[in-house]
Formats: sequence, C-alpha cells, structure tokens
Amino acid sequence: MAGRGGLKNFYLLLGVVVVGGVAALVYKSQTRGSATAETGPMPVVAADSVPPAAYVIGSDTAPVVIDDYSDFQCPFCAHLAILTFPDVRTRLVNTGIVRWRFHDRPLNIHNKTLRAHLAAACAAEQNKFFPMHDQIYFHQGDWVESNHTDDLLRDYAKGIGLNMDAYDACVKSAKPMARIQAESRRADQMGINSTPTLLVNGRLYDSGKRGLGFDDLKAYVDSVAAVVRAEREEERTAAAKK
Repeated sequence: MAGRGGLKNFYLLLGVVVVGGVAALVYKSQTRGSATAETGPMPVVAADSVPPAAYVIGSDTAPVVIDDYSDFQCPFCAHLAILTFPDVRTRLVNTGIVRWRFHDRPLNIHNKTLRAHLAAACAAEQNKFFPMHDQIYFHQGDWVESNHTDDLLRDYAKGIGLNMDAYDACVKSAKPMARIQAESRRADQMGINSTPTLLVNGRLYDSGKRGLGFDDLKAYVDSVAAVVRAEREEERTAAAKK
C-alpha cells in the first residue's frame, strides 16, 4: 500500500495480472512524483463547520459496510478501483450485500492528488462522484504525468456530462477543500496513514494478508454478512417472543 513500500513487487505482480491499457496505466503511475504541477500548489482552505463525509453507494440496510480510505494518485488505489471495485459494485453493492463509502485520504507524498480529489468533489456536487472516480483512476497515469493535469481532469468532467460552468466555478472556489481536509485529518486521528485502507463493518481489513482481489474481499464479506444476518435473525426472534 502507498506509504508502506513494496512498489516494485506490486508492479511485477500487476504486470502479470493486468493486460493492455490497464497495465500501462498503472505502470506509468510509478513516475508520479516527478511530474510538475503546472499551476502551483492547491490552496489551503481553513476548516469550517462542514463535517467530514463519505461518498456512498449501496443500501442503508446492507449487512456489510465498507469504508474505503483512498488517494487518487496512489497506484494501489488504482489497482483496487480498476480491478476489484467494478465487481464489488455489480455483485455486492447492487445486490444489497455491501454499502460502500469512499473517504478522501490524500497523502502528502503525492504532488497532484489534491487536484484530483477536488475535481471529484466538484463532480459530487452534481451527483456524479463515482463516474468521476472511475475516470480519474482509469486515466491515473495520464493526469499524473501531464503538465496539463487540470485540463485533463476538466476533460473527464466534461466526458461524464457535468455542467461545466458549475464545475469550473467549484474548482475555482476550491470550497470542497475544507471537507477534504477535514476528512483527511479525521483519518490521521484514526491512524489511517496509508492507502487504500478498508474498514469492513468498522474493522480493519488486512489487505496485506488477505489481498485486494475481488474473490479475496468477497470471501471476507460473505463471512461478515453471515454473522450479521444471524444476529439480525436472533434479534427478530427475541422481539417476536416479547
């Protein structure tokens, strides 16, 4: 995971697993630290009354809640988003088993990640966070290496059908930065200092031991869901006896 080393092994493994453009995308992200942000650092916005929040998909009655703390410039997060999350969304979220909550966790070691988090937040204002999430991760190697990062992010926003006047105003104001920074501080307080970090029903998912592949994650989700369903059934039975 980002922040913990092991990038060389990750890319060797990914080269075996991923084909075509996806492999090239993640490979290119190795050079992320050398790219130059063409318009300078993102503005620092003082925290306000806006509480930390997650971007959520899935039923509020799902037995399993997964909190995903991720960084848009993190190659491991791209691995999760590209190779695992589509199946999670189709087979676990859409079937009512999982409620997925994405949390902003930009890392200081990544020089362009705040631009991507801001772009995604501005898409969220038009209820299109996850389409923008997908575009940012699938094109990670491009915007990370480019000297025109903001233009590329704007292209992705346009491609998913955003109102561009509203998007441009949001990016210019940088108003979502207060929420992004608040969420990042909250993650710090929780001891979440690497990405991606997954919490499953509030418990840390050990991705180093279990893996980030869909089958690995599903097996763990199934075991947690079975326990929750059993507990809910016990509660219903007890209530019926009263």
